[in-house]
Amino acid sequence: MSYTPMIRQYLTIKEQAGDALLFFRLGDFYEMFFDDAKLASKLLEITLTGREGGGEERIPMCGVPYHSAEIYIQRLVDQGYKVAICEQVEAPDASKGIVRREIVQIVTPGTRVSPEGDSKPNSSLLQYLVAVIPSADCQQAGIAACDVGTGEFFVIEKPAASVSDFLQKIAPSELVSVSAAVKEWIPDLGASSCVWTEYTIKERPADWSDYLLNYFSLQSLDQFSFADRPLAAGAA
Repeated sequence: MSYTPMIRQYLTIKEQAGDALLFFRLGDFYEMFFDDAKLASKLLEITLTGREGGGEERIPMCGVPYHSAEIYIQRLVDQGYKVAICEQVEAPDASKGIVRREIVQIVTPGTRVSPEGDSKPNSSLLQYLVAVIPSADCQQAGIAACDVGTGEFFVIEKPAASVSDFLQKIAPSELVSVSAAVKEWIPDLGASSCVWTEYTIKERPADWSDYLLNYFSLQSLDQFSFADRPLAAGAA
């Protein structure tokens, strides 16, 4: 289909955004198109309109003002959705064609921090982002949990059979793993408000600790509680 250059740019960036709703910056608004527009208009109770985009039919569209986008993003995240924020990364007068745009941030339930610094409207409630790494035989798991709003962070290793009960106790808002097999350990995940994010890696490291050593420029992990727990280090 012969879409306009701007819509082609949108579709390329939307593919990068994956399952996140794409807030696409156009002037003083963040616009959403196609299925994102249909869904967001219902979730946010805003008007669904349309625009010409080069195809045979008008493209579904809705938008929110840039200056009040924070409110709408919060509402979407509170309902368990991810939001990818796409900004103009060059001045219009510096572009020979269409203005270059890029995703500059992806906001998820587990990484959401309001401008006031609260991780939730009620800041007494912790909002855990949890990573789970299964062992090669899927009998054990490393778990790392962080509340971005307060900075609380801990790691633990548990038998696979007890992962579901543990997660029910801490009620994470988002669960990240490199393996979809983890979903089978948590039968009630779909019924909860926890968002699932599968983190893709090219190759499973032989030793997860190496990444932490390199990232923090350390010689040893002896000072941390997961120094001798490789699965916990992987989750961290």
